[in-house]
Amino acid sequence: MAELTNEEIASLVQTTAAEYRIDHMDLPELRVPPESVRRDGEWYYVAVVAAQRPARAYPYYDHLRALESRMQDEHDLDVVLVPARAA
Repeated sequence: MAELTNEEIASLVQTTAAEYRIDHMDLPELRVPPESVRRDGEWYYVAVVAAQRPARAYPYYDHLRALESRMQDEHDLDVVLVPARAA
């Protein structure tokens, strides 16, 4: 896959999360600032900000892990989603 810009990675993560939320409404809406994307080799580290604080941490982390898997399966991207707080 061609090298993607931070904006493209952020958009892919946000779009994939929105599609995932259709079946998993307990995942809060995620905002992905392009400036939060960091690349290390073939891996992208992406800070995601939940629109509202998740009721429980562990299910939220499970959803993020499922999104990482979906990014790998659908887009062939190695992504680590890092929960962040809104500034």
